[in-house]
Amino acid sequence: MAHAVNKSFISTNLPNITTVAGIATQVTNVANSLSAITTANSNSVNINTVATNITDVNTVATNITNVNNIGSDI
Repeated sequence: MAHAVNKSFISTNLPNITTVAGIATQVTNVANSLSAITTANSNSVNINTVATNITDVNTVATNITNVNNIGSDI
């Protein structure tokens, strides 16, 4: 099915067309990253849990040697 585009449509939408043309590489990059974006979205609950507990995460990261030592002793 062919669709016709008239001058009025182009004239009205030219600023948007120009904007998209100017960021075509970024649009393509997002399109190429859809799988990763979908994966991140499906893990958003876990991501938000980590973000809420980032102070504890940083504490563990700072003390990872001690955590590993305790793990070895068990």
